[in-house]
Amino acid sequence: MTQEQIKLIQKSWLYVIDKADEAGLLFYKRLFEVEPNVRSLFRENIEKQGRKLIDVLNWIVLNLQDIDTALDAAKELARRHVKYGVEVEHYPLIGHTLIWTLGKIIGKEWTKELEQTWIKAYETLAQVMIEEHKKSKSFEYLVRYLEQELSQIISDLFAANPDILGIVISTNKGATVSRCSFSNYSNIIASVVSSTIGHAKRLCELAGAGNILETKITGSQVQLYICMAGPHSAIGILYPTKSYEGMITLLLRKAAEKIKTLLLTFP
Repeated sequence: MTQEQIKLIQKSWLYVIDKADEAGLLFYKRLFEVEPNVRSLFRENIEKQGRKLIDVLNWIVLNLQDIDTALDAAKELARRHVKYGVEVEHYPLIGHTLIWTLGKIIGKEWTKELEQTWIKAYETLAQVMIEEHKKSKSFEYLVRYLEQELSQIISDLFAANPDILGIVISTNKGATVSRCSFSNYSNIIASVVSSTIGHAKRLCELAGAGNILETKITGSQVQLYICMAGPHSAIGILYPTKSYEGMITLLLRKAAEKIKTLLLTFP
């Protein structure tokens, strides 16, 4: 886009920002009127949703001279749309609705030149958003696949030893899974596994020592055994202190190797 086109968009945007609430609401009303099926994708109050949209667009428009900043905002908007369930084929619909809304809000100052300039700007941003959308969609699919595979490892461990009370696999790849005999244990164990390994790594770095690969937290009735599964994850197994620890340790180490191998296939 040329500087003249950027200035034209920014000047016309002043009409919109003066009627921000009206513009956001008008956009979504028009969107749902043209394509009623997308209504279910937006669960928040539409007035609130409209304000969020205008806020993001405002940030993009104000930063058009700084293209990297504008594109970063567009990418964030695309990632948010993925969470809503918006698909790539919705982008032309969003573009048509945006242009229609701008025309209604700006009114008599909405010229053919201004319309074409906005269309060009949207098409440029939409292309970036679609690429980011596809990346995010692909990553979400991989995370779901990883969660399914990790859940299967947990199921196999429970089947191998009935003494196990809880298992958590914590990763820095967007997937953390857990299963416990008592539901209130689940989040606690996940937190302990993640924080224990993190603290252990920092202590090792400060001491100039090698990483701690395994650690135990022993209570009066239960014991939590934690094992690293490569540099990106850890697994913890909670079991009664009277259990046969040798079997637990063997199962845990084998599971850690499976997790490590699985994560090698993950980007």
